[in-house]
Amino acid sequence: RMVMNKAKRKLTKEELTENITKFKNKYEIEYIYSGHARGDTFDEGSIVILDESQNWDRPTIKTLISRIGENSKLLILGSNNQIDTPYLGKMNNALTFAMGQVGKENSSNLNIVGCNLTNVIRSKYAEWADIALAKD
Repeated sequence: RMVMNKAKRKLTKEELTENITKFKNKYEIEYIYSGHARGDTFDEGSIVILDESQNWDRPTIKTLISRIGENSKLLILGSNNQIDTPYLGKMNNALTFAMGQVGKENSSNLNIVGCNLTNVIRSKYAEWADIALAKD
């Protein structure tokens, strides 16, 4: 016998906000501005996600990485096609630096893996912007 799922209704803004708050509380998710990381240490076993790392410089990513607790995981995300900080380029940002460290001797006691994704597209407009408005 085949059972059909009822179509889910779209949540109201209030319901969505409430669900997000519950999820954040349940899994202890918090957003931290990079400037507030100074002088702090992420708890042991934390999962830290750094997004938009192409817009960070090396000293700022060092601040973040040096605050990671034991048995934690750090995910560094970014796209060198979306740099929007005027003093950074494809060769001097945190994403490029971090990817360049993968497999180096000084990381032998860490499990570091790098991955380059291709065709990460939000929309046709984003694809067009990545190609037509790319910095050289």
